[in-house]
Amino acid sequence: MKKRHAFLILLLILTAIAIGIYEIKIHSSTGIKEPADIKLIDVQPPEEKQTTEAPEKKLSEDNPDSSKDFFKRANQKDGYRDYIGAIKDYDQAIKLNPKFANAYLNRGYVKYKIKDYNGAIDDYNHAISLKPKNEKAYYARANAKYAQKYYTEAIEDYTMTLELNPKSAKTYNARGLAKYYLQDFKGAIDDYTRAIELEPKDAADFYFNRGKTKEKLNKEKDALEDFSRAIEQKPMFVKAFYERGKVHLESKDYKEAISDFDKVISIDPLHSTAYFSRAQAKEELGDEDGAEKDYAKADELTRRKLNIR
Repeated sequence: MKKRHAFLILLLILTAIAIGIYEIKIHSSTGIKEPADIKLIDVQPPEEKQTTEAPEKKLSEDNPDSSKDFFKRANQKDGYRDYIGAIKDYDQAIKLNPKFANAYLNRGYVKYKIKDYNGAIDDYNHAISLKPKNEKAYYARANAKYAQKYYTEAIEDYTMTLELNPKSAKTYNARGLAKYYLQDFKGAIDDYTRAIELEPKDAADFYFNRGKTKEKLNKEKDALEDFSRAIEQKPMFVKAFYERGKVHLESKDYKEAISDFDKVISIDPLHSTAYFSRAQAKEELGDEDGAEKDYAKADELTRRKLNIR
């Protein structure tokens, strides 16, 4: 079984690399939650709110002739995921009104979606130059820098966002993520804690991120508490169940580990690493048959992901 164990570890690593989840990065399958998505804003939104209306069945302006017409149509095209068409209409809106800050901002959002991060940052710079206290532009620019792993620069923009809006839980969470990747784990925990204080009833992701960070500081008991709180708020939170199971496994609390991996598998039957981890726990408890079945299932799912026969 040890040979199977070693071979499966290799397969799982290869699978993770193949689908981009093994690197220690924000969007790993068992990693911490990334910054909140940004949304388009309307032509003249209230200062405290940004929304994206559902696209109408027909574009509202088939023959736009003003900057606002092009802007509205661009927003609708974004809703249809016609990102190139949206950018072209924002271009026209800006051409007709070079001081249209929201057009720069929304064009930046769309460029961010197609991973043109430098182009997005240029647009956010323009939006900020036109509206220096534009909280949304600082937050969006921070996310674009974060996406390029410029964590120090991202923190500067998240901090500016918080100066403009000290009650933004998502910004504290995002800054915590950047600090995490700079290995400022204490600073990250402080930011997650503040996010939880600001939105205690919608804090599952914040608890999860704080739990992951506490693991880095070898505070397993505290991490377990955070994962449990995340699960209380989000009962189908697969990542939290898996991470809690891992902590139980590492703490040699094998029955609790199996219970958590059972839950992961019930929610996501294709979760190969949960089968593998459950097999490890069963093996430690002397359940050789159960472990063998789980190793076999992990093997099957991993080979399927890698298209290995």
